[in-house]
Amino acid sequence: MKALSTLSALSLLMVTDNALAQSSSGQCYALETTPPEFSTRQVIVASQPARQQLQVAPASYRTVSEQIVVEEAHCPNDTMRTVAETILTEEAGERLMVVPATYRTVQRTVGTSPAYAGWEVVPNGGVRRIVKEAEPIIVTERVVDQPASVRRASIPAKTRTIQRRVVLRSDGCPASQRIERKTATITRRVVSTPASVRSIAVPAEMRTGTVNVGLKKSPGIALQPVQCDAAGPVLGPFTAPSNGPITLALPRKAVDGIVYKPVQEAVPDPACVDWLSFSEDEKAEREAQMAERGAEDFPWPPPVPSTLKVLPNDFFERLDIRTFGDAERHLSAELEGLGYVERTFYDVPQGVAIVMRLEQIDDNAFPIEERWSPDIGLVSPFSLGGYLKSLLTAPKGRFRIIALVGSSKAVAASSPRPSRKDAMLWFARGNNLLDQSLAERCYTPWHRWTALIYEFRKVGSEAPETLHENALSVQQHLDGSGLSRFFSR
Repeated sequence: MKALSTLSALSLLMVTDNALAQSSSGQCYALETTPPEFSTRQVIVASQPARQQLQVAPASYRTVSEQIVVEEAHCPNDTMRTVAETILTEEAGERLMVVPATYRTVQRTVGTSPAYAGWEVVPNGGVRRIVKEAEPIIVTERVVDQPASVRRASIPAKTRTIQRRVVLRSDGCPASQRIERKTATITRRVVSTPASVRSIAVPAEMRTGTVNVGLKKSPGIALQPVQCDAAGPVLGPFTAPSNGPITLALPRKAVDGIVYKPVQEAVPDPACVDWLSFSEDEKAEREAQMAERGAEDFPWPPPVPSTLKVLPNDFFERLDIRTFGDAERHLSAELEGLGYVERTFYDVPQGVAIVMRLEQIDDNAFPIEERWSPDIGLVSPFSLGGYLKSLLTAPKGRFRIIALVGSSKAVAASSPRPSRKDAMLWFARGNNLLDQSLAERCYTPWHRWTALIYEFRKVGSEAPETLHENALSVQQHLDGSGLSRFFSR
């Protein structure tokens, strides 16, 4: 297949040479969709509800015999007459019939599927933006509408008619002349055991399913190394780049559903400056400019924090962010809403670090009412001597400094653990505004924010200690500070 290497009107998907997977000379690539990853939970649904099963035992009968008089004793000259008499041959009974239960299907909401935005590869080698809104997760299950019941029907008694001869008038006669009575044997069915019903409890039949309840990773696009003569759209071959591996840069203002074609040209973005594209001399010049303005380096790699977490990228994926200046404006608005109005900024490899002022917290990681007490934070008017003095007079309790590091470079803490004094000086020595050179730096889809939490505790008059083993959890800190609310929305 012919390699894609021309620029078209819709070619906003750029393949450049400065960030993802190291390219060897002559390597070709194909676009590949990376599916979304979700956090899941199990739901249990009733496929058959709990119910009562009715079993009927019909009535049982037995046959009894009985002697009846069919002709009374009489004298030869008596006047006799024949009468009809109804006799019972089978007792009345009851028939029980089960009316089966009826069921209906109901729908139940068990959660909400996560919303996400991402990318997918289309068959012609282009990509398109996909956006999925949050939707309720609905399951169907059977419930009893009308429970089983018993219908009763009466069984009438059975009879038959017999003829009997009875004495109508008698003048009497000697005993030796009397004619003995005549009898006959009849049979009759009588109820031995009445009909009955028995109720048996039948447990519900359940089925287990898995539903998506949280988004771990949005769908995206990756470059998969392939043979240059492979079937389908192929990017390449690439020569070994001089300043790093190749990058897949996705359009920032993509229209949902529109297919974007890849191009194989490194077209610089005039709206931002890529730090990796600088020469060593340019990097040195910019670092010298920052040093002249009084900014000191944030320690890198960062000192080992009490706890840390890579924050969800949902907040930034929904915004039009091209530079770190754009990211800082949105982020600062949210941070000020949470009370973090004092922040300082640092330059870090391939990104920016934002350090919040030291605050006092309770045992659940929520700020106390006097979180910004002058005894534990910024001294006004600011002086380094006053700041150091505050360390000696700080009250007892828990304290926290939050550093947010936004970078496309992995954050691997390895420096010595900081003291409370060290961490406070990060805030004191940083720039009060985002430097122009940092604000103009490109913000890409591969930049992620990591929250570094440094927790300290002071007991009595002892020097403050940095907590690690006994520190609060990272989720407690994110919930207590409020960062979890807007980073995941």
